[in-house]
Amino acid sequence: MPVSRLVREGLQAARSVARLLIRRYENGAAVPGDTGLYWGTGWLIGDGLMLTNHHVINARDRGESAASVQDFDKQAANTAVEFDADSDDRAPEKAKIAKIEAADSKLDYALLRIEAPRPGRT
Repeated sequence: MPVSRLVREGLQAARSVARLLIRRYENGAAVPGDTGLYWGTGWLIGDGLMLTNHHVINARDRGESAASVQDFDKQAANTAVEFDADSDDRAPEKAKIAKIEAADSKLDYALLRIEAPRPGRT
């Protein structure tokens, strides 16, 4: 396969990857400042569906107890989704999480419904 095709396909695939900024919640309240901000990645797997790891949305440090169901739900609902966050010369395209479709801590996944990004992002 020609290198130019690999680069082109790699750039197309990269458009499906987003940076996730998760605000930590404890007992229903947002933890302020940088200590309450976590980040990770997610990727589109279908129209408006994003997959990430459960531990990303859980927003806890290694060895801490998991977030309560209510805090996990708030963390997901308030997660900022940013596409094309790899450039200093333009603002990232933003989307919001509409709902958690499925999640499992043991299998370490969270399937999220997001507001559809603009057409052409697959």
